[in-house]
Amino acid sequence: MYSLKRIEYKIPVLGQKQYINPLKINSADAYDKRFQDLNPDPFVLKYNGEYYCYSSGKDGVPILHSKDLISWQHLGYALKDDENKDYWAPAVIYENGVFYMYYSSIKVEEDDSHNEHMKVATSKGPEGPFEYEKTLFDNFSIDAHVIKNEKNEHYLFYSVNDYCGIDWHRPGTIILCDRLIDMMTPEGNPRPVVFPTIDEEIFEKDRFHDGRDWHTIEGAFYINRKGRHYIMYSG
Repeated sequence: MYSLKRIEYKIPVLGQKQYINPLKINSADAYDKRFQDLNPDPFVLKYNGEYYCYSSGKDGVPILHSKDLISWQHLGYALKDDENKDYWAPAVIYENGVFYMYYSSIKVEEDDSHNEHMKVATSKGPEGPFEYEKTLFDNFSIDAHVIKNEKNEHYLFYSVNDYCGIDWHRPGTIILCDRLIDMMTPEGNPRPVVFPTIDEEIFEKDRFHDGRDWHTIEGAFYINRKGRHYIMYSG
């Protein structure tokens, strides 16, 4: 006979306010109210005890600000220019007095989302404005996530469309990881971290008309917990 001890897990109460869905977002400016309830691909940065949320946007990278993760205020766009559109999945990291934003976008005259290329922009403050610095890759590349390890090395996780290095029967979008030589220069030795393995990751059946299904794996988010490395992602 084995007796099982009941363990209860409770979320700690951090204050009197409570999060209730849908989240109310305030806007004091002329930010397009159609998008106030839509903040896809959110990335939240904590800086000096306050929170900044960056998300995908058609005309730029919207930014929200909060002091308690419950009440949010639109600050407009953290990044926006007249030459690009469809800003995807921004991620921001602070290093030595500079905020680095990794994001993907395409030219306004483009219609093919496969021309999304990953770029980096910088700012002196978390709210921006961020200014374009460099395009990191000349191929389809999205969903950046940058981390610093215990050796103070930076690594970039991102997704690409890859036909090689994976099972011939499971082509698709995979997650790569590469070390950064500096905050704007990948080492150039990317390695696959997550690649298709299950049918639940299929995005399009028989995409090439040869029996192969196209898989999609995106949105890497890395954490290190007690010596184990974890990647959360969308498939």
